[in-house]
Amino acid sequence: MTIIKFHFILLVSLYMLSACTLPKPDTGSQTPLQRMSVKEISLRISQFKHAQTHAVLQFENNLTLKQRSDLNAMGIQLITASGNNQWIASVPKTLTAKQLTQASLRRLDLITANSKLDPALRAGKPGTQAERIPGEWEVLVKLFAGSDVEQTKKEMQSMGIEIRQDTSANFNILLVSGKPETINALTKLNSIRYIEPSMAAGGAESGRARAFIGADVAQATGLDGSGVNVGIFEYGHALLSHPDFGSRVTKGDADTLEVAQHTTMTAGIIAGDGSQSTSSQWRGVAPDVNLKTYAFKDSVSSVTNYLGDVQDAIQNDDVNIGNNSWGDFGCNTIAYGAYAGRAPFLDEAIRGAHGRKIPIIFSAGNERSGYPVYNSVTDSWSTATDCITDTSAPFANYSTINHPKSSKNILAVGAVDSANDRMSNYSSWGPTLDGRLKPEVVAAGHHNGTLSSNITRITNAFGTPTGATNQQAYRVPNDDTASFMYAWYSQTSSAAAMTAGTYALMLDKWRQTFPDSPDPLPSTYKALITHTARDLNDTTVSWYNPGPDYASGYGVIQTDNAVDAIGKRMVREAEVINGSSAAYMLNLQAGTPQLKVTLAWDDPAALENANATLINDLDLIVIEPDGTTRHYPWTLNPNTPAAAAVKTGEDHINNLEQVLVNNPTPGIWQISVAGTNVAIGPQQFSIVADQGPVRRPLDMVLALDISSSMSSIAAGGGGLTKIELLKQSVVLFLQTWSLHAVIGDRVGIVYFGDDLSSLSGVPPVLQDFPANLNNLISSINTVNASGCTAMGAAIQEAFNSFPTVGNNKRGIVLFSDGMQSTNPFIGEEGSPAKLKIRSFANNESLPFGAFRCNSNTANGLDGNASTVDGLFIDAHDTEIYTIGTGVNGAGFETLIRRIASETNGLHHFTSAPDTNLDLFFTNDLVQSLKSNTLEIVSTEQGTLTANSFKTISFPVNTSVRNVSLVLSWKGQLGHNVLQQLASLPDGSIIQPDEVRQGLHYIVARYDRPSAGNSFNGMWHVRLTSKADNHIKFQQSVIVDEGCLGYQVAQSHDILTAGDKSHLTLKLTEKGRPLKNLESINVRVSSPVFSHANVISKWTALSREKPSLLPKQLNRETFKPESSNYEKSLEILSQIPEFYAELSRVTNSTIKLVDNGNRKMGDWKAGDGIYSGYLKDTRVVGNYELEYNISAKSSCGGQLIRKHRDGIVIRAAKIELERSILDLQRDKKGIIVTLKPVDRFGNLIGAGKAHLINIRVKSSKSPAKVIDMLDGQYRVQLEVNPDSDPEIIMDSNLGIGEPIYKGKLSMLKVVTGN
Repeated sequence: MTIIKFHFILLVSLYMLSACTLPKPDTGSQTPLQRMSVKEISLRISQFKHAQTHAVLQFENNLTLKQRSDLNAMGIQLITASGNNQWIASVPKTLTAKQLTQASLRRLDLITANSKLDPALRAGKPGTQAERIPGEWEVLVKLFAGSDVEQTKKEMQSMGIEIRQDTSANFNILLVSGKPETINALTKLNSIRYIEPSMAAGGAESGRARAFIGADVAQATGLDGSGVNVGIFEYGHALLSHPDFGSRVTKGDADTLEVAQHTTMTAGIIAGDGSQSTSSQWRGVAPDVNLKTYAFKDSVSSVTNYLGDVQDAIQNDDVNIGNNSWGDFGCNTIAYGAYAGRAPFLDEAIRGAHGRKIPIIFSAGNERSGYPVYNSVTDSWSTATDCITDTSAPFANYSTINHPKSSKNILAVGAVDSANDRMSNYSSWGPTLDGRLKPEVVAAGHHNGTLSSNITRITNAFGTPTGATNQQAYRVPNDDTASFMYAWYSQTSSAAAMTAGTYALMLDKWRQTFPDSPDPLPSTYKALITHTARDLNDTTVSWYNPGPDYASGYGVIQTDNAVDAIGKRMVREAEVINGSSAAYMLNLQAGTPQLKVTLAWDDPAALENANATLINDLDLIVIEPDGTTRHYPWTLNPNTPAAAAVKTGEDHINNLEQVLVNNPTPGIWQISVAGTNVAIGPQQFSIVADQGPVRRPLDMVLALDISSSMSSIAAGGGGLTKIELLKQSVVLFLQTWSLHAVIGDRVGIVYFGDDLSSLSGVPPVLQDFPANLNNLISSINTVNASGCTAMGAAIQEAFNSFPTVGNNKRGIVLFSDGMQSTNPFIGEEGSPAKLKIRSFANNESLPFGAFRCNSNTANGLDGNASTVDGLFIDAHDTEIYTIGTGVNGAGFETLIRRIASETNGLHHFTSAPDTNLDLFFTNDLVQSLKSNTLEIVSTEQGTLTANSFKTISFPVNTSVRNVSLVLSWKGQLGHNVLQQLASLPDGSIIQPDEVRQGLHYIVARYDRPSAGNSFNGMWHVRLTSKADNHIKFQQSVIVDEGCLGYQVAQSHDILTAGDKSHLTLKLTEKGRPLKNLESINVRVSSPVFSHANVISKWTALSREKPSLLPKQLNRETFKPESSNYEKSLEILSQIPEFYAELSRVTNSTIKLVDNGNRKMGDWKAGDGIYSGYLKDTRVVGNYELEYNISAKSSCGGQLIRKHRDGIVIRAAKIELERSILDLQRDKKGIIVTLKPVDRFGNLIGAGKAHLINIRVKSSKSPAKVIDMLDGQYRVQLEVNPDSDPEIIMDSNLGIGEPIYKGKLSMLKVVTGN
């Protein structure tokens, strides 16, 4: 390889390529180390010599944020993850082994001295730079963060070490020198993390090319990189005064190093405007970008000077992209492909360690033709090839990636011949030592020949003959000529520069396409550039195979295709945590030739020279429309580097993956990104697909209660029966869905009373939607209420209706107004208890939320008795959204909540369906459909009098694609009883693009126009009543946009009274954490009285003073186990005093924060996860939560969201002294009547017989428990009158000890207090 020294030259040569290689890396599986006993861990701790000792901790599983926060509270500082659930950590000597094992510690190992020393130092061969002081080694000492630097320096100096440079304030690095044996002894210092040889600055690796990579086409669309800042990092500065730069190139540092021809060349390729050439033909790829040039060559330490330049570029100079056309020559200091030196720093810099995330590009290197060796005595260069030690097949040419190109998050670029796509004879090849793919892409490095013949064979870069009018004659650059403006240069340096220019055009396009969004993640650039690369097709060489390879990566960059992919919005940014996954759907048409999906993420830095450097392992899988056939990404085998890439399994080595499917089957394909092992999360990622993602088609079954109780008037006034309200809500649900339907959506309805019925009365339940919309609505209007409540049979029928294969999302909306009352029932099984549908024998105690209306088993849609599949309900991959209404005990509320929580659905409960049932159905529809796009902005409910109006305002940001207004009313049927008029921020009236209208609703969708910005800003919607009297309304505002995402979670869906619930809301903006909001408010509506207590009071009144109640209520109404129980509750609900007492709530507000305050429940500041506690939960019942999100967004203006959720509070531990206990002897023994009350005065209520266990200890079978339906439970115990057996009373709430355990004679009547 030839090195040419240049001065005052702008070189235009737009080329690039990259590849990397390594000799026979060991990719075999490692045997995991054994788990340590408490005694073994104690022994390790006893060996600690410092108050805080650095050690290797391995945990049983991936640590959660709370576990990390708990460890930090114990004084354990987690420093670096190293895979397999291991961490380098600072551990207090005062901790005990028991404390550590309780924190899920598996083993603890001390850090060995050898592991702190770079392999070159261990081998005694530190390299020329490190040995420039005779008899000594000059090394870089990397310290653990938080170390006492001054104390460490004193210790080192006492050993005879000279401190040559201290950059610990910024980088925790000391440059020191000392005798080899003393350097080796430094590894004993606790504060030292790693020691490696010092390194020299590294050397240069240097309109045909623009056309070759498609840059001309991109420029023709108006892209030029305007407003983009690119940093160039090399050993010298670019020539700032070159006419093609104007004033756009400036120095980014204060170094006074000489101007370098090589830096000027890379600057010209990136940013030269070609003004000194004919028709600007010798312009760069991005001719209007701003450049900052940084020269890091330094007589003391070029390494730390480079780190400082990168940090400065990010923190102070607003650099958006970094280009590096240099490398450390040879392998004597750091082995080819080794993850060491600057590599970990670069990975963290790209991830945002210095304040902003920026992509960084490197030339792959030119090591296959040898590397240059400089002789400072003769000021001359020679070429050495001794690093390529293995020239035998199959390893010849491979594993020649020099430092620091093995960094995971940089993009390494190799070089090919732009004339014929052939690989150059110099571009370095992979793999890295741990088997990763490098380079990722290639570009033109020269044209029409090898490097050595390039100068003599090319006459002009763009095909114009030498000597043409106004054309500079071709000159060979040399040290003595400074009068010409353009010259030739080649190798991977040129290729990297072209890629940096391409990145600038991509950023230019991104900012035009997403004007209010943050710049793309570094991984987004990499995903786009590799996704749109053109696979090399050089069949003349033995190493060529379809797909990626260690020589050319994913192929030649195509600038035009990369920017076009941005314009087509083919890329998505999101994040996953450990064990989670993200799914995207593609709708492929018949005849689609190819499906390509590319995934990239910026991985956390690994330890130097780690055997495996991947910390966060994400996996890309693409699933065919049949729901079962899977396609995996390309993978390469570093042990046979010339072999073709295969697609046979997951990739657990690279942080760049690509799936390619030729001639894909038409239909809905699913893309899955799984967080297989995310040690440091959440992990952001970028995904690119040929087809833009679509919403996942939905299979939705509505399971609707039409039992006889549905014919009663709904509580709270309004005069409508519950079934009439249900019909209206379902029609509104379907009409709203029709405005957002996609191909493949299907819907079904299962009605349940005594038996099941559907549209046609026979399977299949699911129908194509919206083709059957009108049929569905007609069917709903003909339904009448009668019979019992076959809830279990309805859910099982819904499960059975879903196809066994396919990619459609599955959902059920379950609506019911009361307890299940006929077989099969939904009950608990297993430990921990989970819900399952099964039949209960007549002599068997029923599950919670149930009573027996009859002894029958409900018939399914086929007319036969319903049969169950025996699976837990969470095994069906189906989200169930539950809506409960009516007047019931906590057992029914608990059941409604449990069904939803165990299937990842949502639950709602209301005693006043005429007030909010429409809102609940709309909310569940949005949750089912949204797929990270459809969101509820606001909900309103209230009353309008005749001829009155109300104005509702809400913001619409620039990423919103459409707005939907869902308005319904109760009190008077008729078209336009309520009218809604929407006005844009400029005051103009906007007409809807689609409208659905009925006698009780208006649903309208407004699509964003193709031009103009009037859509953005604050909208105002005026509701005007034309009703004869007052009318109740409900309105939801829905937007379709992909900017703001949120996830809500509670620590428990069902809590015990007095416990606190940990509430969290994770906010993301285009897949990135949305930070810096002061707080998120959660409005909590808490019951004043538990339903069980209110019902118990009024049922007792009905028995004791029936004359005070309506005539329909009598002593027989609340007869134990009566089938009239629900009917009686409905009659009670018509009593205003009863209803008022039952529905009383108190409102409060909880603030969720993201400030790291543990007392407020937040484990980490600034991670976009807002946390808080719901503390006051003393009253049993349903707590409604309304999350109100308001944020200033970079997506263009204000964002508002509303999310409804809830928590069910159950009774706390039953206290006998608060309860009511009665004992009556009879001929059979003794009758025990218990009215259980918890420590807060809550009754457990009716429908909880399965929780009551009263028995004689010696009895082999439990006694039957009779539910008295007023909070009392009665049991007949058969005991000998003369005996005094041991009695056990237990509530089976899973809380504390039994209510009573002791002799019968010691059990006394309790009247409660």
